[in-house]
Amino acid sequence: MAGHLSKGYIEAIDPPHTVVPFMFNPSRYTISRAITYRTGDQKGVDIPETEFEKGEPGKLKLDLFVDEYESGGDAYDSVKKLEDLTRPHPANKEGANKPRPPRVKFGWGLRTVLSKAVITSLSVAYTLFHPDGRPARATISVDLQEVKDVKSSQNPTSGGQAGRRTHVVLPGETLDLIAYHELGDARYWQHIAEINTIDNPFAIRPGQSLVIAPVE
Repeated sequence: MAGHLSKGYIEAIDPPHTVVPFMFNPSRYTISRAITYRTGDQKGVDIPETEFEKGEPGKLKLDLFVDEYESGGDAYDSVKKLEDLTRPHPANKEGANKPRPPRVKFGWGLRTVLSKAVITSLSVAYTLFHPDGRPARATISVDLQEVKDVKSSQNPTSGGQAGRRTHVVLPGETLDLIAYHELGDARYWQHIAEINTIDNPFAIRPGQSLVIAPVE
């Protein structure tokens, strides 16, 4: 394929707001969704009536590949970023005051595949090592499960602003691309620039944190 190939990524939308861009895009990913129907107990019929009972969360599976052999780097550095997204973070407390792991989103280029999910399984196979024993290559299997919005327990008088969140800029991202991902319309890049007091929209840099607020 000619031209630049957009990278996939997993991004924590709750603290610690980590972004994990893929070193290599997966060759495929699979999405499954189950729906539960209840079958009636009518007697003497060939096909009994069925009644919708509930839907199940969408589930996504993907395999990622990390290769640090030529660079001399440590493959565990990439693995650790994903491991951190499976651990409870003290900033994510709900009604019972129990920390939970952050919710994440999975995207690829302009497409957000899952906008709110949690990592339910992470499995790593190290397949090549440097002479000093550090892992050089790894295959990472990740399972994601769709989740609903977490109800906010914030006191309305505490001064917080509903709907505000943080986006960490990925390499190659522009304000209009971020506006498309976060607000659903690339034209809202000016809105993001205004609330972040950005004078030059081309001056944003990877790793920079931007405040994202709903467009009123």
